[in-house]
Amino acid sequence: MHKFQTLLFFYLLGCLPITIFGQQNDFEISGYVLDAQTHNPIPYATIYNKSNHTGTITNDDGYFKIDHLSVDDNLLFSFVGFEKMQIVVSKSLVNHTFSLQPKTEILNEFVITANNSYLYHMLGRCTKNYKSTTKKAKAYFSLESRVNGSQVEMVESYYNGEFANADVLKLNLKQGRIALHPFDSTLFVSTETSKALNMHHVFTENQHFPKSPLELSKKKLNKLYNLRVGTRYLDDDSNPIYGIVFSPKNDNYNLFEGQVWVDSVNTQVLKINLQILNAKTHPFLPLGNVDSLTNVELYISKTYEPINGKMYLKSMDFNYHVQYLTHKKKRIMVSTKAVLFAYDYTHQFQLPFFNFTSSRYEDYQRINATPYNPFFWENINEFGMSSVKNANTDFVNNQANLTNEALFLGSDYLENGLFEKPYVTWSKKRITLKTSKPESTFYKSQLGSAPSEKYKLTAQIYCDINYLNDSLNVISSTVFDPFESFYYYEMDNYGAAFINMYFDIVEIYRREFIHNIENENNREFVNETYALNQEILQQTQRQFFKDVQHGTNEEGMKKWNQFILDKLKIDNLEFFGIYGVEE
Repeated sequence: MHKFQTLLFFYLLGCLPITIFGQQNDFEISGYVLDAQTHNPIPYATIYNKSNHTGTITNDDGYFKIDHLSVDDNLLFSFVGFEKMQIVVSKSLVNHTFSLQPKTEILNEFVITANNSYLYHMLGRCTKNYKSTTKKAKAYFSLESRVNGSQVEMVESYYNGEFANADVLKLNLKQGRIALHPFDSTLFVSTETSKALNMHHVFTENQHFPKSPLELSKKKLNKLYNLRVGTRYLDDDSNPIYGIVFSPKNDNYNLFEGQVWVDSVNTQVLKINLQILNAKTHPFLPLGNVDSLTNVELYISKTYEPINGKMYLKSMDFNYHVQYLTHKKKRIMVSTKAVLFAYDYTHQFQLPFFNFTSSRYEDYQRINATPYNPFFWENINEFGMSSVKNANTDFVNNQANLTNEALFLGSDYLENGLFEKPYVTWSKKRITLKTSKPESTFYKSQLGSAPSEKYKLTAQIYCDINYLNDSLNVISSTVFDPFESFYYYEMDNYGAAFINMYFDIVEIYRREFIHNIENENNREFVNETYALNQEILQQTQRQFFKDVQHGTNEEGMKKWNQFILDKLKIDNLEFFGIYGVEE
């Protein structure tokens, strides 16, 4: 088998009919949302079921699919700059398309000036009125990368997102899944795209992105940008909405161009499109020092929705095209499309019990720590891109692709997994931990200190709770954290046995937790049982560390080895051949 290297880099459709499947009280509708005037598709239009508060958005081609519908449900179609449309679900919808009418433009009642100074003033007021307040929402994320038109990567995740008005502040993982398709003996991975989403800000300076109008002072805005009115219409409250087109005054590879839609009465931004064809500043890095990225194209779009008089992120499209130059001077064109959709500012997921530590490859490493939960992916009926989710499921199920387990645990393609330091899920297979190499100043500070300060072992019981139709689904695993763990002693069989025994003890308490909640449907009881289990585990760990003295106390090691042997049928002393037991 080939060993794959890993590279890191951060239409016309006709009027196609929709189709309806299912029984009378369980409809599934799929189709296209088009611009009624141009008949072009409308990407990322929202389709919201007002009856059961679920919905979806269209993909790049304007396609959508929404299921779990009943007769007489009310569907609301909407997109910035278009009239809203509401329909009632019925069988008569067969062979229909959904066409949204553009908002009627206002052609009078405003004055054109030579320098369009009122547009600069309007954007300046938007920036001045911006106040960062945070709010949490459920969020859906999907990413796909293609090389020469063939899909090579898929990442899909659900989060509890924290949003600071116009931008993404933080994304806390609920569930995620990954699949990669090898291309020319190479794996292409976008390991930190969600971090890049967090890094981009509309109203404040962006260190890792080109500049755009709303982050600039009025003086700099006048100096760097030309502004003109692209469109003007009235919204549902009869407020004039300006679609302001902005372009750099000089050739500059560090300035976005695009369009921003502004509510001129409330000076609030409804939507912004940003693009640049050859960005000097961008958040992407190649893997290693010998590869490079050239011709980086960025396309970012953000839309907002009002909540209590303030605008919060509704969706963010983050698309990029890069030319990857390998150390062998091979040029590869890679295109990535990502979308983040904040769809519920009222409720949040119950996040898994797990403390993620930061790492370089944050998206992939966090999903690495998350056991794949079929129950979640088969039953999740949340606001998301249903059409994309189905395509993602097919990509995950393709046997030619590498999914989470092969990527992180190793396979015929990747001998040691995708990363040098992955989270490790407990199994009967024994683990090894390299002797840590502390900084010299820190090492000196440890001389003469207590033995317990020369090592740290961290393993957690991952637990994800999902509730559906009065049934509670709990998935758990014991996960060793390589980022929080260190071992300054010389690694030998005594140390290896000690580390594995520690890992085994956490697994024993995970099994006890699962046993104590068996057939339990009360969420609070499960939460309380987990917390109590953690308290007892911590007490047990302290006693274990005291008894075994990092593997040097024979009596303590034998005592805890017997405890593990009774519970898991694993004899670490025999496996590592220590304390008079031959290998």
